[in-house]
Amino acid sequence: MIINSDDSYRRLAENKIPHEGLTEVLYEKDSVCGHFSVRDAAEGMSHDGIRAAFEKYGAATSGFKDGKSVTGFFGTGAKNALAGMTDGRICTFKNNASCELRIFLHDDCLKGELEDPQAATEKLRSRHGIVGDGTLADFRADPGKGQKVPRFDTVHENLANHWRLRKIMTNPHRKVLLVDVAEKKKRRRLRYTMPRGEERINQQFTVPCEDYGEFPIRLSILRAESELRQEGDDRPGGLLIIDEEEAVLDMSLFKYDREPLAARLFGEVTFGRFRELLAREEPALDEKREGLNRSHPVCKVVIAEIEKRIEVLVQEESRRQKEARSSIDDEERTRYREAFNILNEIAEAEAEEVHNLGQ
Repeated sequence: MIINSDDSYRRLAENKIPHEGLTEVLYEKDSVCGHFSVRDAAEGMSHDGIRAAFEKYGAATSGFKDGKSVTGFFGTGAKNALAGMTDGRICTFKNNASCELRIFLHDDCLKGELEDPQAATEKLRSRHGIVGDGTLADFRADPGKGQKVPRFDTVHENLANHWRLRKIMTNPHRKVLLVDVAEKKKRRRLRYTMPRGEERINQQFTVPCEDYGEFPIRLSILRAESELRQEGDDRPGGLLIIDEEEAVLDMSLFKYDREPLAARLFGEVTFGRFRELLAREEPALDEKREGLNRSHPVCKVVIAEIEKRIEVLVQEESRRQKEARSSIDDEERTRYREAFNILNEIAEAEAEEVHNLGQ
C-alpha cells in the first residue's frame, strides 16, 4: 500500500505537479481487532480508474508498461493486503468526486463491490482526512479469523526496515508517518538506517545474454563492521536489487545467502533494461512476484556475474578470518608458555626437601 502511494507521487512529479510526498499509516488496536489505514494526498482515482485497476488480479496496474517511472510491478499490493484482511475497502477522491470500493474473498475468489461516485463533500472529506485528491485504503485484522494484530512498535520496526520499502524510507522527498489513532500525539516517521561499513566493490559492467542483448549493471557491495542477519523481510544484510527507475525487485546474496563468510556483506545492484523485459511480458519475476525468476536466461547470467564478485569477497573474508585465528593462536601460545613457567617454578619449590617445618 505504501508502494502504491509512492507510485502515485512519482506520477505527480513526472507531470510537474507539486506535492508533499506524505503517506500516513494509521494504526488502531482495540481489545480484539486491529484497524489499519494507509492514506496519501496524491492523485486519487476516478470511478472508471479504480474499476479498471481491480478488474484483473495481479495485472500491471501501476503504469510501468506505459513508460511511467513507478515501482509497483507487482500490481497486487492493495488486492493482497485488503483481500487477506476483513472489511477491506478503498476510498478515493479525485476532481471533487469520491468513490468507494469494497474488497473481499468469496469462495477463494477476489470480489469487489464498487459504489457509484458521489460528490466529495466536506463531511466526507473530514471523515477520511483527505482535503484534496488522495486515497485511503482501510482494512481490519481479526484474530478470530487467524489474522495477526501486531503491536505499534512492531509495525514501526517491520515497516521501517522492510526491504521492499528501502528506497522510499531513504527518499528525502517522501515522508511516511505511523500514527497511533488512540494517541494522536504518537506519530513516528518511518526511516531506514543502513548499516555502517566499508565499500569493497563499486563497479559498472555489462552482461551479454544471447537473444536479449547486453544489460548494464551497477554493483556496490560493502562490508559491515559486524555480522548482519541475512534472512527475513527486514534483513539488514544482502543486496537490494533495483531497476533503472529504482523499483525494488529483490533482496538477496543468491547462493551466498546462508554463507557465514558473507554475513557482513550488504549493498545494491541496479539492473538496467529490466523494464524492457517486463514490457515484453518476459517472466523475469518469479510466479509469486516476490523477486527475480532465477531460471530466466537474463536473470541467470546477471546473477552468475554478481555471484562471481561476491565469491572474491568471500575468499577475502576467509583469508581474513584465518589470519585472525593465527594471531589468536600466537597469543595463546605465549600465555601458555608463561603459565607453564609459573607452574614449573611452583613444582620445583614443592619438590625441594623441607627443613625446619616447625611444631
